[in-house]
Amino acid sequence: MDDGFEVIARLPFPKTLPISYATASEVATLRFLKKIDVPMPQVYAWRSTASRESNPVGAEFIIMEKLKGEELAKSWFTLSSTQRFDIARRVVEIENRIFSHTFPKHGSLYLLDDTVDTPSDEAFDSFVVGPTADDLAWYGERASMKLDPWKTAESYMRAIASRGIEFAKRHGKPRYPDVRVAETPLGYPEEHIDLLEKYEMIIPSVLPQDDYLRLPKLRHPDLHPNNTFVKPGTTEIVGIIDWQHACIAPPFLQAGICPVFSREDEPLPTNLKRPTLPDNYSGPSPEEKEIADEPHRQREVQHFYLLCTSQMAREHWDALHSNHSLTRQHLVEQAAVPWRGEVSALRASLINIVDYWHEIAPAGTPCPIGFSDKERELHAEREEEAKGLAEFVSALSDVMGIGEQGWVQSEDFDEAMKKHDELKAQWLASAEGAESEEVRNEVLQWWPFDVKDT
Repeated sequence: MDDGFEVIARLPFPKTLPISYATASEVATLRFLKKIDVPMPQVYAWRSTASRESNPVGAEFIIMEKLKGEELAKSWFTLSSTQRFDIARRVVEIENRIFSHTFPKHGSLYLLDDTVDTPSDEAFDSFVVGPTADDLAWYGERASMKLDPWKTAESYMRAIASRGIEFAKRHGKPRYPDVRVAETPLGYPEEHIDLLEKYEMIIPSVLPQDDYLRLPKLRHPDLHPNNTFVKPGTTEIVGIIDWQHACIAPPFLQAGICPVFSREDEPLPTNLKRPTLPDNYSGPSPEEKEIADEPHRQREVQHFYLLCTSQMAREHWDALHSNHSLTRQHLVEQAAVPWRGEVSALRASLINIVDYWHEIAPAGTPCPIGFSDKERELHAEREEEAKGLAEFVSALSDVMGIGEQGWVQSEDFDEAMKKHDELKAQWLASAEGAESEEVRNEVLQWWPFDVKDT
């Protein structure tokens, strides 16, 4: 524009799920957050359907204000401890402002006058809660299955089981996991159905007793330095983007340390004592100091976030430290994963629940499920195999420079593909009998970075 005012046009990737709901929900969420004085970009126009009858662009889009700031990622690693503490304080302030609002249902947020099929008598202001915009809920054939918002935390959890069972019965077929070795057995959807039925049986007892932990609350799905914008040269947050998959869900499932502050390879600290450097820190070489510095910075920013949460967002703090919070979260996360030939993670979560039942369920409640010694032994074998595979894939990913779920920055894509092809060729050449086309085809089925249909 001639006056220097700038806007951004956001078009979702074609593979975004659910593409129309995600677009509509992002618009509504941004407007709601703007309404409660959370720094967000202004939305000027959008279309949540690609039909050319009502949308000449022919694709879903959002036209929004370009934030007058820069990605936190550009300065994150050069900020002082004081500046990082101030960023943590501001993030916790924003989170607490959002957490202070309780919604009528669990799902995702939409505008009342949008195309979401939700009764208008359930609206508040100009908003309604409609189907969740969580992409897993719309995976594959799930997109054709009924999906309504849920009134209670229990109905939210039960819907995960019922939809997973229906999906496996209607569309599941025997298949190998996406990542496997030659010895990996064929998986059967009946295994998944059996575990989901076990999950369904324990829902009433694993729900936390604290009423607050079961209320419908909104939270950003993946807050990190690339979607947090700050005023250049300051710690003032001017906006947060990427709300397209934001869900309204119970705090006992949402509570956690934001990825930007999380030290994921370590357990949650048991106290608020500030981390210190090693005793021999002054002695090592500059190279050794640099190696020690980054883990210390990560622990320090996690400490800042937890300290601010304990002082400014007490309900989130209590949810973080609720009884077996991570155990419950992991159970529900794994139950929500669609059938893809692998059930070890869900089985592990259920076994963990059984083993700590006396600490999780109300006193005197008998556990309705169990696992035999033979089942546990077989599970342990598969877990060990899965652990080795995960380490193998992680090592290859590090060499290729790719992130979680195979993502890579656009400018690094060609180099990542080059390394991928080199590693794949080495993998193939190292196989015994690789001169045989039959062996080569079989070995290629085990390569973890290619899309497989079986």
